Amino acid sequence: MQTGYRHPLPSPFLLPVVAWCLGITLARHFVFGLLWPFYLALSLLISLALFLPKQRIWFILIAFVLLGTIRYEYQEMRHGVLKEILINRHRIVQELEFEVYSQVSDEYQNYEVRTQRLAGQPLKERILLYSTNALNPGSHYRAVVELRPIIQDKILDTGRTNYAAKAYIRQSLQELSSHRNTPKLARVRSNLLKNLERKLGDSSSLAKTLLFSDSSGKKPWVERLNPAGLTHLVAVSGLHVGFIYLILMVVLNLFLPRRWSEICFLFLITIFAALNHWHPPISRAILMIALFLIANWMSRPVSPAQVISLSLFIITLVQPEQLFSIGLQLSYTAVMVIFYVLPLFPSFSAKESQSWLEKIAGRALDYLILSFLVSLAILPFTLHYFGRGTLNGVIANLLGIPVISVMVPLSFLILFVPSGTILFDALLSSYNWLYSFFAQWADFCARLPLDIHANLPPAWIWALIILIATSFLILRKRFKLLKRLAIPAAVLVLLLLLQPFMSRSDFRIIVFDTGVADCIYLQMGDKKLMIDTGPAYLNYGRARKRETQDNWMQRKGLSWLGRNRIRELDYLFLSHLDSDHAGGVESLVMALKIKNIVISRFVKEHPLWQKWEETQLFGNARLTIVPDTMSILLPQARIKILHPDCDYNNRDENNSSLVLRIDHKQKSYLFAADIEAEAEEYLLQNHPSELKSDYLKVPHHGSPGSSTEAFILQVDPREVWISSSRFNHYNFPGERVLNLFDRYGIPVKMTADGSIHHP
Repeated sequence: MQTGYRHPLPSPFLLPVVAWCLGITLARHFVFGLLWPFYLALSLLISLALFLPKQRIWFILIAFVLLGTIRYEYQEMRHGVLKEILINRHRIVQELEFEVYSQVSDEYQNYEVRTQRLAGQPLKERILLYSTNALNPGSHYRAVVELRPIIQDKILDTGRTNYAAKAYIRQSLQELSSHRNTPKLARVRSNLLKNLERKLGDSSSLAKTLLFSDSSGKKPWVERLNPAGLTHLVAVSGLHVGFIYLILMVVLNLFLPRRWSEICFLFLITIFAALNHWHPPISRAILMIALFLIANWMSRPVSPAQVISLSLFIITLVQPEQLFSIGLQLSYTAVMVIFYVLPLFPSFSAKESQSWLEKIAGRALDYLILSFLVSLAILPFTLHYFGRGTLNGVIANLLGIPVISVMVPLSFLILFVPSGTILFDALLSSYNWLYSFFAQWADFCARLPLDIHANLPPAWIWALIILIATSFLILRKRFKLLKRLAIPAAVLVLLLLLQPFMSRSDFRIIVFDTGVADCIYLQMGDKKLMIDTGPAYLNYGRARKRETQDNWMQRKGLSWLGRNRIRELDYLFLSHLDSDHAGGVESLVMALKIKNIVISRFVKEHPLWQKWEETQLFGNARLTIVPDTMSILLPQARIKILHPDCDYNNRDENNSSLVLRIDHKQKSYLFAADIEAEAEEYLLQNHPSELKSDYLKVPHHGSPGSSTEAFILQVDPREVWISSSRFNHYNFPGERVLNLFDRYGIPVKMTADGSIHHP
């Protein structure tokens, strides 16, 4: 873009936009509440900028920081009403009018909806709605719903929810007829998706994902393409906009002058963006193309930095939270590599007097360089968000991008060409062949050895970003700037690398939020332990069955373990084999090395355990079958297994589950699994002196049949932990249990409010 200019084109908006983004980031991490001090400070800065020209740039930059903070705070205040109500009340059951925006997942039958009225009062929010009835995107409904807050777990969740709440339809679902014939993009989108599904059948998932960012179709492809480094090809992005731009401009230029062709393109691509819910990478690409085109119409050259900063400002002005979207971050990173890093490398396809074979080889080499640079630049982001990064895409993109560049227009043609025609049959055959080839190519590339599983601490991610940025400065030959930054950057990188070790605690307990289920992680010095593995999930569709592949450990637990560099466990205690405690065993054992597994004699006789032994699931793990009360001595703690002892013969799974007492320094912890009143009474009679503990993991998720008064008084805890969600169909924790803790002034922590971290 800068060819022919002696000096780089100016980008005066770059630093103000950086300051604006800094203000949004500060507002996200610090709750300010009041806006009037910011307005007052902003007025003062504007006045100072008018009268002090030498310092004007600094006043302007600080003003943009304040503007970014104000914009984000205003959004939070405007959309925080429902969240505030739910934080205080935890649940609301009211009549709700809403419009269905899109289906998020067919498997879990949930929808993104926009609220219209709650209990007759206007309310504009975006929520996640679960419905056993099929809903039509673009239609308006009225129903009595139960609204609950979406809890962001500070320990487990790395992202941020886009929804103000989640809702469940309870009764009186009714489609509002007055809105049935209202033309809506959501309804158009839904009809187009159904048309693709009807024409392509089981292979429609890829076309639906490529054209409309369909969530239900994208999920299986994302999981399949992650190790191959091809996930970006099924996320509608600037790459797809580029494909569409080239195709439309070739077609439109046959009938219209170039400028009119460009105007028509902008109109059509805007509709495409709306059908894709204004996905941030698409918005970025459209804005950048529009800015370049407008500058060209006005014969005003514009720098890439100016276009990048202006497009980012517009997107975050409309939706400030998009700044923290992984899609937007990856999109802008890739664009900056293309504009600023790629030109530093020689082009192998730009040489004169090349044969066609040399040109093809040269373009392939250019392609490899670009793919490598982009993959390297986005590596810190993928390591942070997903706990993995891959350079397999360097090879995979060689064929992946050309195939997808053909499948995008092919999918459009299939969408609009009538089925049953000769043309449609030819298009369908081509699509199915490319679909099969792409899947096989992705599977082949996934087996390449460049898939990196390295869940790094956030501090190490920042160190990696600084090192990559330093390499960028070296490539740009910015040696003067590099000399100034070298020492501060080296010190900062060193501190970031040391930070995880400086803040490392030799003792911690985490009771994870797994719903009405148990998974507890303990670290004692260099020893890592886990009690139970969380639940297996049930399908939300008609066929409700236990799915060992779909469990909490697979979805969330392994990601947390990876981010914390936990690759092996010294001890895994399985209290019993109910699916809410042992649902993640298979996923955990296949992902981590387990040195010791401790179970009761009742678990040893369980059919599920025998099945696992037949398949040699546990490999070389040392198995300890608890014969009686016993102790395990660790360098910093003692673990005593109190229950079941050799005289206890009740085979009820809950009452025969393992009960552990852990003593560390001067504190004691009692983990009571799922025992109920019968086992509590047995412990009171046989091991009363061992029950006294400072902290108690409440038996059976606070079941009304457990936590008897005599048992709680004997334990006499200073704090109790309940592993349960609120308003579950078991009605755990029981009201009697909560009242008991309240009566004796015992503080209660629930995983319903997020995972419990101690100390």
